[in-house]
Amino acid sequence: MKHALARRRKGVVGRTGKTIPKTARNIQRPPAILRLKTRTLIVASLS
Repeated sequence: MKHALARRRKGVVGRTGKTIPKTARNIQRPPAILRLKTRTLIVASLS
């Protein structure tokens, strides 16, 4: 839950340059690459 909220708030937006709604749509059916990106983002935000 926390991660999902953080993902939406922080935004993969800064990294990929996409808008929040688009990223939300991607999260619903995320490809492996996007999943890896978000995972690295989470790790980065946590550390």
